[in-house]
Amino acid sequence: MSERPGCLVDPALFHSTRDPLAEALRFLEARAGGRRPSALVSLAPASDWLAVASESLWPGTTVISLQPDAGFRGLEQASSALRWYPDSPSRMRDFLTTTLGGRIDGGILVLEWRPALVRYPAFAAAAGSELAEALRFLSAARNSERFWSRRWLLNACRNFLRIESFSTILQDARPLLLAAAGPGLEEALDGLADLAGRIRVWAVASAADACIARGFIPELAFASDPGAWNLLHFRFPSTIPVAAPLHARLPPPVVEHGSFVPVELGIFHDEPLLAALGAAPVRAEPHGTAAGSAASLATTLGASSLVVAGVDLATADLREHARPYAFDAFHHAAAGRTAPSHSSVFKRVADGYPNLMEGRWRASRAFESYAGAGLPSPVAHTLSTSPASPESLPRIPVERARSLLASETASASPIRGSTRTLLPKGERERRLGEILERLVAGLAEEIECLPQGRELPERLRQGLDAFCGERASEWFAERARGTASPALTAATGACLFRSKAEILEELLG
Repeated sequence: MSERPGCLVDPALFHSTRDPLAEALRFLEARAGGRRPSALVSLAPASDWLAVASESLWPGTTVISLQPDAGFRGLEQASSALRWYPDSPSRMRDFLTTTLGGRIDGGILVLEWRPALVRYPAFAAAAGSELAEALRFLSAARNSERFWSRRWLLNACRNFLRIESFSTILQDARPLLLAAAGPGLEEALDGLADLAGRIRVWAVASAADACIARGFIPELAFASDPGAWNLLHFRFPSTIPVAAPLHARLPPPVVEHGSFVPVELGIFHDEPLLAALGAAPVRAEPHGTAAGSAASLATTLGASSLVVAGVDLATADLREHARPYAFDAFHHAAAGRTAPSHSSVFKRVADGYPNLMEGRWRASRAFESYAGAGLPSPVAHTLSTSPASPESLPRIPVERARSLLASETASASPIRGSTRTLLPKGERERRLGEILERLVAGLAEEIECLPQGRELPERLRQGLDAFCGERASEWFAERARGTASPALTAATGACLFRSKAEILEELLG
C-alpha cells in the first residue's frame, strides 16, 4: 500500500527536532477537546510519539497505529501501541475490527499525523475507507445488541413458559441447499427446478414460501429474528420443523407442538433455560443474518457442502425479496390513488438502497456491513450473481451446484421428535424466577470482581444490556475508558436486581 516502500521513513522528516513529545502532547490535547477516549487510532504516526503522548495523558488507553510503510517498523518510540503495517498478515479492516471490538462505548479518537500522511496519498485514502467501514460495522453491531437485548431476554422467557415438547436434529453429511429470501432466490430455484423434491433444502423462515411455491419443500426452516414481524413469515405448513434459538419470536404452535428444534447461539440466558427444560441444543455461531446462523448450524451438523441461494445483500431492480413474501400484501394494501403501489415500492427501494451497482442491483449501508462479515461456513458456495454478495463466499455456476446437490438422493430427515419437556407447566413460573435470580446474582458478582482493564466478558456485556439497557450505558462508557468508579459499579450491579423484578412483573403479573 505504500507508494515507495522504505524511502520516506526518516523520522526527522515528520517530527519536531527540538521536542517531538511536547509537539505530540499539544496536538493530542487540542484534538481531544478535554475528552478521554477509550481508544486512539492514529494514521501514519511515523515514529509514533502520539502513542507515548497518549500513555502520558491517558494511562491504559488502547492505542492503535496504522503505519503506511513497513519501513517504520522498529523506528517507533517504545510503547504498548498495537500496530499494523502493509505487510501485516491480517487485512487492515480485520485488524481494526478485532482491536477496537468492545471499545466503542467509550468513544474512539481518530488522529491523522499529517506530516507523514501527506507523503502516502494512496494509504491515506485506503486507511480512511477501511477505518470508516470497521467503525460502521462495530457501531451497527453494538447498537443492535443494545436495541434487541431486552427483547431477546423476554422472548426467551416467554418461550420457556410455553414449550411443551421439542425435536432434535442429527449429524448429516449430505449436501444441502440453503435458501435465503433475497431476490436472486427465484432465479436459483428456477435453475434447479427439476431437482425439486430430490434434494435437501433448508430455508430461513422468510424464504420458505418462495421455496414451497416452486416445489422445494424445506426439510427445516430457520428463524432467529426477535421482532414481532417474524410471526408473519410462519405461513408454511406446521409439518416443517423450525430450528431457532430460544430468544427468537416464535408463534405458539411452533413451541407447543414439538416442531421446535432448539439451537444455541451463545446468548447468556438461553442455555440455563433450555437446560431446565431438558433440551440439548445444537451450538451454532451467532451472525447478523439468519442465513449466516443457519449456515453455521449446517456446518456444525456436518454438511459436506452448502449451496446458498438468495444471499444477495442487494435489491434486483425494485425487488427486495423472493416472491411470494409475507410483507408484499401489506405494501399492496397500503396503495391508493395518490400513492400507487409501484411508486411506493420505488420510493422505498430508492431511499433504502441508495448505492447503485452494476447491472440491476442496488445496495444499502446495512447490507454492505453484512457483506464484509461473510458467512461462517467454510463449505458454503453461492449461486448469487449480485455484486454485493460476500467476497468470502465463492460463486459457483448452476451446473456445479446441480452436481453437488444431486450427488446423493435425499432420504430420511435427520430431525427426530418429539420429546416432552422435563418441567410441568405449573412449575415453570417458579423455575423462571429461580433462573433469573441466579443469572443476575452471577452478573452482579462478576461486575464487582472484574480485574483492572477494559476487556469485558461477552456474557457480562449481554447481561447488562438485557437487564439494565440504557441504565448501564454510563458504566459501559467509563469502563471502556478505564475510569469506572466503585460507586458507579455498585449502582450498576443494583440495577440488575431491580430489572429482574421488573421483568418478572411484566411476564407474570
